[in-house]
Amino acid sequence: MFYQTNDLRYGVPMAETVVAAFEKVALAVRELDLLVGSAGVCELADLVGAVQACCNSAEQVRRAVADRVCESEVWAADGCRSPGRWVALHAGTSPGMATRVCRQAKELRFMPRARAAALDGLLSASQVEMLTRCRRTAPDRFTDEIEELLVGLADQPVEFAVAVKAFNAAVRAGQGGQPDADPETVASFTMLETVVGGQRGSLTLGAEDGAVVAAALDRRIARMIQLRRDGDPTLDAMTIAAMRAQALVDLCDADLRRDPSRRRAPDRHRIALTMHVDEHGNVVPVGDLPAASSCDVELFRLIRGAHGEILDLGRSKRTWSAAQATAVIRRDGHCRFPNCDAPPGHCDIHHCHPWERGGPTDITNGVLLCRWHHTYIHRHGWRIELDRRQRPHTHRPDGTEHTVQRRAPGMWV
Repeated sequence: MFYQTNDLRYGVPMAETVVAAFEKVALAVRELDLLVGSAGVCELADLVGAVQACCNSAEQVRRAVADRVCESEVWAADGCRSPGRWVALHAGTSPGMATRVCRQAKELRFMPRARAAALDGLLSASQVEMLTRCRRTAPDRFTDEIEELLVGLADQPVEFAVAVKAFNAAVRAGQGGQPDADPETVASFTMLETVVGGQRGSLTLGAEDGAVVAAALDRRIARMIQLRRDGDPTLDAMTIAAMRAQALVDLCDADLRRDPSRRRAPDRHRIALTMHVDEHGNVVPVGDLPAASSCDVELFRLIRGAHGEILDLGRSKRTWSAAQATAVIRRDGHCRFPNCDAPPGHCDIHHCHPWERGGPTDITNGVLLCRWHHTYIHRHGWRIELDRRQRPHTHRPDGTEHTVQRRAPGMWV
């Protein structure tokens, strides 16, 4: 409830125009809450963006109010130790959050471009925090040109976070060493193997590194959500948490890869097929080759004697040559599972007719598949065939062909 106060501690009564403006905003918010329930599915994308921009603008208004509190020193007249504690007392927020807002407001006095962008809803709260921290750390090096560059990257979260990290690295290098680490933002990553062979762990990152990782994962999660919305059955049962984990695995897997025209990471793509000589002198395999690992790897024969000694190391049997890999990449361009556009650097070359069942290592039998779809096809019995024009056709385990209608980015059902 908005009201006008004549308390002398505040100097003058709050202007009636300001009160009226806030009352209009409150009424508009209530109207929006009613309208959201009647919004169509096709309008949700624009609605989410508009709400976020409105929240960003509201955050800047809050900083403006906090800046006014700092200038007026009303907090001192009320006996508070700092503006942040006064704002926390009257706003009902935590002292830490209120102090951070006041600190941002003070720095934004000298950052007109960032202040204007935040008011327009272009800068999120985390981006404003990163910008103000940059200026607070090195005000002499945070020039107008750097501010303009960083603000211009606001719509590209990954590039923005990388640029902020580069600026801070340059500042630390100019100071001749690393600053003392903040105990609350010391980076750590722990992983422990579970009893069933999986991994559990925890990840802690600072603001800048965390923004880089979060933006990279969010980009891949958004792509996976788009694929699920477009009818990709491999993602139907995945939660956002599972998508985040899968996105991290995909990023790590992509880093292990190399350009097939030059080299491959040897440990990632070499599998030994171990064989044993029995008491009758026959060579028999030890265990089975995992189906999910049988494509796009370097498979070699390893024969052991009765006492485990190595008798023979055969040469590779079915690797794709650099010329073949280049030809498949040029032909396909990206993952050829319907509606997937993962780039070649994230893809394997899949044997349409399995190599272990006599399929040749030939470009007419190979197709690009991203790690997720490649693994899914092997585990769930799907298959992909190439027609005479080398166009892929994807079939479910029951033999029916899986096809989806590709939609333009941003379009909703």
